[in-house]
Amino acid sequence: MKTIYISCQEAKRLLGYKNHNSIHYLVRKKRLNEYVVGPLERKLYSLQEVRNLQNSNKSSKPQG
Repeated sequence: MKTIYISCQEAKRLLGYKNHNSIHYLVRKKRLNEYVVGPLERKLYSLQEVRNLQNSNKSSKPQG
């Protein structure tokens, strides 16, 4: 299975965050891996990892 990478902007949108600092916080806490790609060293994130975080955030929110 081929890994799909997304930008910080897309990860931010999927997780419902307002700014990129929240994504960088997840990277610092080692909850999300950051991949540096290409000669411009663009930082990308695995779509599968972001979706896993999205699902874990939904399940941890209180119902009601």
